[in-house]
Amino acid sequence: MQPIEIVPRAKITVSEVAQIKLLELREKEGLDDSSFFRIGIKSGGCSGFKYELGFSNIINEDDLVFTQQPTGLRAVVDKQSFEFLKNSTVGYQETLMKSGFIIDNPNKTRDCGCGKSFS
Repeated sequence: MQPIEIVPRAKITVSEVAQIKLLELREKEGLDDSSFFRIGIKSGGCSGFKYELGFSNIINEDDLVFTQQPTGLRAVVDKQSFEFLKNSTVGYQETLMKSGFIIDNPNKTRDCGCGKSFS
């Protein structure tokens, strides 16, 4: 099935720094351009829901696809997760203490100290 490009008012944004890091990771894992970045949520974590990030090459019927600029990286999210993630931004931070992907989610009412779960 061919992905359908969705351009709703609400969207998922991946920062340019995070896009570059994701493309580096995709290459390091030996994946090609047919693989995309999948973001979703599932029940769990200390605040109720936890984020799931990874690479995939399967697009389901209920998926929304957001092509990121300037790299063309495709971010894919299922419609159910999108309701919790709309207008979120995926970023990447690197400090002396830690490095990793961070999610700025305007829909959360609270999150845990580690930043990996929310409600």
